Amino acid sequence: MHFYLFCIIAGIVCFLLTGGLDLIKGYINLFNNGSTDLGLGFRYWELKYYLSLLRDNHWIYGLGILTSLNANSFSILFGPGMVQMYLDDLGFVELFVQFGILSFFLYGYLIYKLVTLIRRTKNKKYICECSLFIGLLTNILVTAASLNIFGSQRIYSLVLIFALIFFYDYQLTKER
Repeated sequence: MHFYLFCIIAGIVCFLLTGGLDLIKGYINLFNNGSTDLGLGFRYWELKYYLSLLRDNHWIYGLGILTSLNANSFSILFGPGMVQMYLDDLGFVELFVQFGILSFFLYGYLIYKLVTLIRRTKNKKYICECSLFIGLLTNILVTAASLNIFGSQRIYSLVLIFALIFFYDYQLTKER
């Protein structure tokens, strides 16, 4: 075990000493196109714009569901000027801008139910189900920065996730 840990640490040190940070920085810069900056810089600009809309206690209740079908929400949704911004690019922030504090409870309930099921299925009989719930939880947490599971594109998968959660919750409750 100690040798394995030593090898991992030695590998990381060698990677960093041989220019690994430059490789990482180059990889990140692949997402930034110098002339139009449609990558991380643009996302940061979007983030600043949408969070600026939440001043004056709008962060408590959010701005509501923004749609391009309404002229007022269209101008808020796509930002100022000729540049078209997309709230969908910002993951959890999309939900926070639209619903305010309620968004923490929405994500919190989903995460709470998954963690509860993971704890309840930690035995050999439910090893596959436990693995599934760990994978779902990991996917939701890792992608929350860029993908909102409550967004319109992924709402169908949320229905399936809740169906799995409540099905196994019922099955485990019935077995007791």
